[in-house]
This record gives sequence, structure tokens and C-alpha cells, in this order.
Amino acid sequence: MKKLIVILILLIKVGETFSQTIFTDVNSLKNRADYYYKQLAYARAADLYAEALKKKKNIKDCDLNRKAAMLFKKMARYEEAKRCFENIHFSGHALSAQDSIDYFNTLRAINDPKADTIFTKVHSRIVLNNLFRDSLYYNIFDLPFNTAGSEYCPVQLYKGMFYVTEEEDTSVVRNYNALNNGGFARIYFAQKSDTGWSNAVKVDFDKKDVLHIGPIAFYDSVKAIVNLCIKGDQEPYRLELYSAEFDESLNKWKYLSPVSLNNSEYSVGHPAISKDGQRLFFVSDKEGGYGGTDIYMSILKSGSWSDPINLGSKINTKGDEKYPFLTEDNILFFSSDGKYGMGGLDIYYVDFQFKDTIVVNMGFPVNSNLDDFGFSYNLKNKSGYFSSNRRNNGGDDDLYMYTENKVFFDLSIFDDFDKKDLIGFSVSLIDAELNIPIRCIPGAFPNEIKANLRPGHTYRLVVYKDDYKNDTLNISTYGNAAYTKRISKSVYLKRKHIYNASLHFKSEFSRENFSGALILINNMTENTLDTLDNITATATIKLDGDCEYIITSRNGDKLRYIYVEKKSFKLSALVPYYNLYLGAATPSILYVRIKECVSTKDVEAANVPKVTVWDWVNRNQFNITPGPEGVFQIVVMDDRLYDLLIDNKEVKLQGNEAVHDNYCIKYLHDSGRQQFRLQK
Repeated sequence: MKKLIVILILLIKVGETFSQTIFTDVNSLKNRADYYYKQLAYARAADLYAEALKKKKNIKDCDLNRKAAMLFKKMARYEEAKRCFENIHFSGHALSAQDSIDYFNTLRAINDPKADTIFTKVHSRIVLNNLFRDSLYYNIFDLPFNTAGSEYCPVQLYKGMFYVTEEEDTSVVRNYNALNNGGFARIYFAQKSDTGWSNAVKVDFDKKDVLHIGPIAFYDSVKAIVNLCIKGDQEPYRLELYSAEFDESLNKWKYLSPVSLNNSEYSVGHPAISKDGQRLFFVSDKEGGYGGTDIYMSILKSGSWSDPINLGSKINTKGDEKYPFLTEDNILFFSSDGKYGMGGLDIYYVDFQFKDTIVVNMGFPVNSNLDDFGFSYNLKNKSGYFSSNRRNNGGDDDLYMYTENKVFFDLSIFDDFDKKDLIGFSVSLIDAELNIPIRCIPGAFPNEIKANLRPGHTYRLVVYKDDYKNDTLNISTYGNAAYTKRISKSVYLKRKHIYNASLHFKSEFSRENFSGALILINNMTENTLDTLDNITATATIKLDGDCEYIITSRNGDKLRYIYVEKKSFKLSALVPYYNLYLGAATPSILYVRIKECVSTKDVEAANVPKVTVWDWVNRNQFNITPGPEGVFQIVVMDDRLYDLLIDNKEVKLQGNEAVHDNYCIKYLHDSGRQQFRLQK
């Protein structure tokens, strides 16, 4: 028993001396913070980083700010992380690509409006390095009805092609708003047959005094929204939108009527409309936009068009956005000269199916260093059409067709345990280099999905299913330029070991149960963050037996006791730096690991042994009743000596365990107390 007393004293003194030696050698807050960070004592490290950054000489320390920013972001202290990223920027250091991404995610977490600007810069930097990569994906062809003049905005319909061409007309004064390319535009139609294209003919619209016709957008087979400029009494003449319907008996577009969105103060043009005719996209130079011309959307409600909605800074820029086109599967194409691109107007697209989708530059060879615009897409034959002035140094616009080379990809999903088909899963397929989500479609079987991939790309695929572990695949299509190539993969999802964990909380200050706190549960293995709002003294959550967690409070109170109420599991609260004195600093983060006990099991409540502590200074003893899972604690005073007995038998200390003939006693650190769990 005396040996135990000596060991306890030595452990206390050695811990104190060790801590003093460490920080005698560490001569700066930064080094101390680095030490705690490496030991996973994140809360202590974060506080020291924050303290170091209060010193003026450290404000421009790039390394310090970067480490602090990463840690603050990890701990959801986003405002502090934001300041650190801005310190790096304003100190004259360029943010790396990863820094910029982390900065963007930090701003987005606090809904900072600067997030969109940062995102644009980050994505554009990546895009510029990849614009020529897509040359493997597209085949470009001239259309046969190009002339020495300008042809633009092709749209395929009725087994033919509608497009806009400019005519010389010197009898009319050219004085109307220049949303168009200039000239006096008319719409032509060329029929396609098995032997080729017919000669193009002018499309007749039953409207007088028209200076300009086109582009045109179709819906419901025989209906359209057409762009007109009509000669009026006052100049300048504005571009306007008109609805039209095709009269098959007269072979003529008739019943033109102005759309209610037209305005004498600004132009409204370049229509695009959804297949059902309920959403209308258009271009306007109205006041309140982001630049010269912006793209707007209006929704048809009870037969009337809603007020225009600007599509926002993700699409619109300080430059000009023009020529929108909406595909049947909800992808919006448009041209812009205000984004990072190849020069002039570039063609971009954005998929409205995804909430957080990004704008993508179509790259070379669809885009060139001059103007590329008027894009349309045929979903049935997977071909597209566009116009460009890339020839003759921009002297005229010509029509082009493109086809896509594809790598066919199919994926099958199975249960790893019984190898049976899995259904009810979700799949996220992402262009790994551009971070673009790719649409997947169901395959012929319930456990299968298919997608068309681009040659010369890398992709990341993540498969999700409730109660199963996520699985990630990396897919490369380099070397698969031919469209006949196919990639087939199978994924075997492993079932999670999910257990209900009961978390118990006590205040650091009052030692009482506390409630109303916000608890953050950070899954370090899968890099996910969950929250518990307004918790009471206990909270039940599901934890994965194969994952590690960081659990922390956000209201100033620190977590005192956390354990899992399950007989076959134990919890370890690992804290890298501590001493055994009452009143020592309590870490605000416990590093939690749920691990299955194979060789031990928790003490049953009916068989809880007698725990006795002998106080040598006061010459008395007191008994302790272990709590749930055999957990108990001892208050350690620095001027007293103790003995620990289990069923009146002395306990020996070995490392962080106390050895007993009948029980395995695990040490759980809780600042100024020694806390143990009894296990057989």
C-alpha cells in the first residue's frame, strides 16, 4: 500500500515537472499552440493561436495565420478563421488554391456575401488550366448554309434548322438598341433529309414595320417566343418579345402578340423558354443589373408573366451575358464576355437541377479567342449547334455543329456481406478537376446507374446509403477518346456498426447538469459535422463504431462526462496534456473513440463491487458507488495521500490502468479528478 502512495506522489510530481520543462523550452505562444495541435488538444491550441495573433508582430505571419485558420475552421469558429485568411491576403501573400477553397467554405458557412466572389476566382483559376482539355470531347463541323454574311443562333426543330441571318437594307435608318449583333436580321429555315440540307427559305411572320426578327425559342411544338424590333414613332427602337403560333394551313407563323415584359425604357430580347412554356429566360439592359446586359427569368402564373428575376452574380457579371438557351433536361447555356474565358464571348452552361451547381466554360474547340454564342442543344441525338466569328478575324458569324465523344460508364452496387443487390442508394458523380456534379441515370436493374463521361477527365464517385459506409471511387478516362469505350465498376458497401450513445453533460463551473447548449459532434473519419441544439443533461445519438469523433460545447460550458451506455462497448476520452491537480485547466474538447471490447465486459449493476478510498492524511475512509458502466471518480487533493481498494483488495497502478485480480480498471481523465471504469 505504501508503494501505491509513493507511485501516486511520483506521478503527480513528474506530471508537474514534465509540463514545466516543456514550456520552459517553448518560448512562444505559437510553439505552444503547435505542440497542443500535434497532440490533438485542439481547443487549447486554438486559444493559444488566438492569443498569439493579438500581438501586432504576428499579424503578418503567414504560417501562423494559415495554421490558425485551418484549426478555427475545423472547430466551426468561422469568424476567427475568416480574419486569419484575410490576414494572409492583406500581408501581401497570395492565397494558395487550397487556401482559397477553404476561405470560400468559411465565408459560405457564415453567409458572407463575399463568398460568391471568392468562388468565382477560385473556379476560374482552375478552369483556365482546363479549357483546352475538352478538345477530345467535341467534334466540330461547319453547317452548309454559311454565307459571306452573318448567320447565327441556330435551333433545330421539325427535322430542320431555324437560324438568324442579316440582310442588307439601306432604306431604313439603323437606329435601334444594339442587343443584337447589328444589321437587319431575319429568320431562315433549312430542311434536312436523308440526302442533306435543302436551300434555306425566309420564315414569314405576319407583322409589318419589323426591323429585326430573331432569335427565336420554341415550346409545345407549334409555339414560340420571338425577338422583334419594330419601327415606331420614337427612337431608339427597343428589342421586344412576341409570342407566336404556327398556322399549318397557311404555313406561316401568326398570332403575334407582345409579351407583357416589354418596356419602352429598355430592351428585352434573346428569349429561351422551358418545354412547358412556364419559364421564360431573356436578356435585358434594364437598370439594376450587374453589367451591360443581364439574363433574367420570369414565371408564368395564372396566365401572366411574373416580374423579372435577375439570375444573380453566379451567372451575370460586369460584362454582357447574352443568348440563353434552356435544354429539356434543365441545363441553361449562355454566352458571356465578363468571365474568365478564352476571349470575346464564351459559351457557358449551368445545370439547374443542382442547388449548388457552378457555371462551366465549354472550353476549346467550342469556344475560341473571338465571339462564340447562340448555342442550342438537341437532347435526342446529343448534338449541339452554335455560332462564332472565329474566321476572317471576326469578320462574320458562321454556324457550327458539334458532336460529343463519350465514355460510357455503368456502376453496380452490392452489399459487401451477402453480395446481394442494393437498392435505395444515392450516387454523387463529380468531375474531380472542376468539382462539377455529373448527372446519373438509372440502369436496366435497380442496383445500377449509368452516365456518359468525357474523355481525358478524372472523376470522383461517392455512393451513399443509410446504415452503410460511404464508398468512393476515382475514375479516369484518359486514353479513352473514342466514344465506343466503356468503363464498368462494381461497389460493395459495408454495413455500419451503428450504436445508440447516451452523452452525459455537466458544467465545468457548477458541476451540475446543464441544458440549452449547442453541442457539435465532428466525425473526424468521414469529415462530417452534426449538431445537437438545446440539449438537456443527457442526449442520445447514433455513433459509428468505426469512426472517431470530436465532441465540444459552444456555450462556454465544457463537457465533463461522456460515455456510451452499451454493455459491449467502452469509451476512451484521450487528452494529450494534463496533470492531476484539482483546478487544472479542463480541455474543452474530448477526443472520443468508440471501440468494441473483445476481451473485457462492463460490470453488471447487480454485481458492482465495493470501492473504498483511504485518506492517509485524515486517517479515514469513504466508499464510492460506481455509476453507469462502472464509472467512478476520485477527487485528488495535492496535499493528501490515498489508497484505492476494490472489495478490500489493494489496486496497483500500471500506466493509465489500475490492476486488480478480478477487474480491469480503465483510467478516464477528467481534469482535477481521477475517473475510472471497472471492467471484468
